[in-house]
Amino acid sequence: MSTNKKNPKLSIVFFSSNRADFGLLKDLILEIKKDNFFQLKFIATGSHSLEKFGKTQNEILTSSIKIDEQIEILQASDTETGNATSTALGIIRFTDCLKRIKPDLVVLLGDRFEIFSAGIAATFLRLPIAHLHGGELTEGSFDEYFRHSLTKLSHLHFVSHESYRNRVIQLGERPEFVFNVGSLGAYAAKKIKLFSKKKIQEILKINFLRKNIIITYHPVTLENYTNNDFFELIKAIRKFPDICFIFTAPNPDSGFSEINNIIKNECSDFKNRYFIKSLGQINYLSCLKHVDGILGNSSSGILEVSSFKKGTINIGPRQDGRIRPDNVIDCELNSSKIIKSINMLYSSKFQQKLKNIENPYYKNNTIKMIISLIKKKYKDINIKKKFFNIDLN
Repeated sequence: MSTNKKNPKLSIVFFSSNRADFGLLKDLILEIKKDNFFQLKFIATGSHSLEKFGKTQNEILTSSIKIDEQIEILQASDTETGNATSTALGIIRFTDCLKRIKPDLVVLLGDRFEIFSAGIAATFLRLPIAHLHGGELTEGSFDEYFRHSLTKLSHLHFVSHESYRNRVIQLGERPEFVFNVGSLGAYAAKKIKLFSKKKIQEILKINFLRKNIIITYHPVTLENYTNNDFFELIKAIRKFPDICFIFTAPNPDSGFSEINNIIKNECSDFKNRYFIKSLGQINYLSCLKHVDGILGNSSSGILEVSSFKKGTINIGPRQDGRIRPDNVIDCELNSSKIIKSINMLYSSKFQQKLKNIENPYYKNNTIKMIISLIKKKYKDINIKKKFFNIDLN
């Protein structure tokens, strides 16, 4: 607990770098905010303040969460060098911020380079870290490295699947500090009251057709992909003039601006294309409820979409290694393969299969478990961790 006798609450700080991690964290933060056990601080960074990513800080503010610190670190360049510089700047600015706040616990989610730099800053200041969504694999992006590195910097682990719990333990983390609580995204998909089809069309200013698909495609940072590769996806969807395609902006990884420009041009040329920089959690999940599936390489297609019994066409290697629900169709970034996969998505056989799928990442009390375990285990955290050795014999 806090060493400040005037304020015996547990001082807890959350970091958020973009629309995706905030969407996952929001309900947890709101529950923490209501709990008198905690003193809450929230740090917004990454793309939240940038108009080209939808200025998602507005979603934070309208959710009744106060932004205690807005820390800018992203560089104008979307190259590997630019991202490395952003990470270095993050370490400097997050160190200053955490030194001022002096929290008892830092909560970090996922695998972004912005969040990784917050983890490094907290480590140098000897602050305990609770990490969410560790142990997962994304073999096609730098996120793979940052996620496992954050696991080694962290002291309390909340994972989304038992296989991921085993992997975190394999990385040397003590089993009594690693907990399978399910996915925050899968939990939200089941619990949030969503908008009607008419309402979400009004909010987003779109017109659904009889068939509708969301496209979320991010740069594949561990591959030498070019514009021509992404055009394979564009070539494929042009074969389906009867489908409404709703694009969201890619993450601010190296190469995102080129993908962004291609999407904007595509949407300006076709009436049944829409580009929405950031849907936000409730709009995104409401869209998922009313469309036929998702196309791209987002982790959401693996973690959340099966909760709606909708299909995911997962393109390329970015999500390689994640446990697949039965709603996932994997295919290469090749126009003919994508066309075949879209046809499979709409096939009567696949649609029948979707009726019986379950989300392997869902647990019905995810948030309550996390809060309860923080209260119970925080006092047992030792900054000087001992490596847990697995018996390989």
